[in-house]
Amino acid sequence: PDEVPGLLEQAGSMRSMIESLGSGRRRTLRRFELEANGSVQQALAESALLDPEKPDEMFEPFAKGGLFRKRMHLSRIRNRLKRKKA
Repeated sequence: PDEVPGLLEQAGSMRSMIESLGSGRRRTLRRFELEANGSVQQALAESALLDPEKPDEMFEPFAKGGLFRKRMHLSRIRNRLKRKKA
C-alpha cells in the first residue's frame, strides 16, 4: 500500500502501473473481456425477468407457495420429514 503512490508516479498511469507489475504475482488485475450475448442471454434481457424496477413480480411465485405448494411432490416430502423429526 505504501509503495503504490511511488509506483503510480513512476508508471504514469494506473493502467501502466498494473501492466508493469505483471501477471507473475499471486494477486493481480486483468482485463475484463465482455462476451457476446448468446441466445439465452438475449432472451433473458428482452424478457425483463430480472427487471429491478419490478422486483415483486419476480418473487410472486414464491409468495403463493413456490416449490412447496400444497399437493406438490416437494411439499409432501417436506411434510414427511417434519413428521419424522417430531
